[in-house]
This record gives sequence, C-alpha cells and structure tokens, in this order.
Amino acid sequence: PLGDGVSGGFLARVTALAVFNDGSGGGPALYAGGGFTNAGGVAANNIAKWDGAAWSPLGADVNASVGALTVFDDGSGPALYAGGAFETAGGVAASRVAKWDGQAWASLGSGLQGVSFPRVEALTAFDDGSGSGPALYAGGFFASAGGLPELSIAKWQGCASDAPCPGDTNGDGLVNFTDLNAVLADFGQSGMGLPGDTNGDGIVNFTDLNEVLAAFGTSCD
Repeated sequence: PLGDGVSGGFLARVTALAVFNDGSGGGPALYAGGGFTNAGGVAANNIAKWDGAAWSPLGADVNASVGALTVFDDGSGPALYAGGAFETAGGVAASRVAKWDGQAWASLGSGLQGVSFPRVEALTAFDDGSGSGPALYAGGFFASAGGLPELSIAKWQGCASDAPCPGDTNGDGLVNFTDLNAVLADFGQSGMGLPGDTNGDGIVNFTDLNEVLAAFGTSCD
C-alpha cells in the first residue's frame, strides 16, 4: 500500500497516474488524480503527490474530479498537466485543464467548455512534425477549446520558448490575473529569477506592472 491510500466518499477513486519532478530537490514523485478528498490522512482534493514515504496536496483545491495527468514542456520548462471535470485549480479559474509547475496552478487560456458535464479524460504530448515542436493534446467530452469549436479533441501549443508573451509571468500563453498577482506579490523586490520580473532586469517595479497591464487579456499567437 501507499500509506493509507486515498479516501473520501463511497466513490473515492484514482483514475490517473503520472511521474513528475517538480524541482524541489526530492527527485521524481508519483502523482495521483481522481475523485477523493483525502490522501494518507491529509486533506487533498482530487489530486495528490506521493514521494515514496508520504502523501501531500498540490496547493489549494482542484474543485472536481481529475481524469488525466501528463508531463509536458510548453517552452517554459516541464510541468504537470491535469485534465478532468473541474472549473478551478488552486483557486484559479481553470476550465477542465490546468498546469502545475511545482509551486502554483495556472490555466490554459479559457480552457475547454460546452455540452453537458464537459470533461477531459485523456492528455498526452505529441510532436506532429510540422516544425512547431511538441504540443499538448486533450481528449474527452467538450465542444469548444479556447473559445474555438473543437469536438472532443484539441491541441494546446503554448508559447514557443523563443517567442515569449510580454507580461506572461508563468509561460501559460495568456496574460491574466495570475500574472498580475505574480507582479504584485514580488513588487519592490530585487533579484534574479523573480516570477514577477517580466522584463528580467532584476527588480519588480512599475515597468513590470505596466507590461502586464498593457498585455492583459492577450495570448501568444
């Protein structure tokens, strides 16, 4: 057994597994997604991490079941992607698909919508040889992806690493409140590698804030 396993309700279950190294120094860990509220005695809604000795949650709640997990690099580094029936992940609006970078959740544009009870049931990374590099493919039960008509399968390219979006602090291809909050959280701080330092000059100030505000609501082409 993996500790006390997962629990929470008559239909508690695990429906997806993936291995991911979140960069915290502990090496690769096993991630489980499904429909549960507890993992190893720890509150963990629908997704949890097993490090070989104990379970832990991934930030705040994923508010409904997770049906698919995979690891994908959109150009900003490898991350864990989750798909399911949820509408929020870590308090961030994320319609049926979300990205976990080891520290925080982020949405993939406006996500997937349409039909009754839309959900993602499969995720995988694939390079179709077109020259644009690997992309994330989602399959399930939905009628639109990012506002475009897509019946049950869709492709997410993200931003190419050589064509970043101005103001996009987390590399999810969309400038939104997640990026604004990153700048506000780091505002006034200095040092390299700060998430809110959009222009990479080593300090988070009004230049970074203005860059996010100017690009707010836009996405990578």
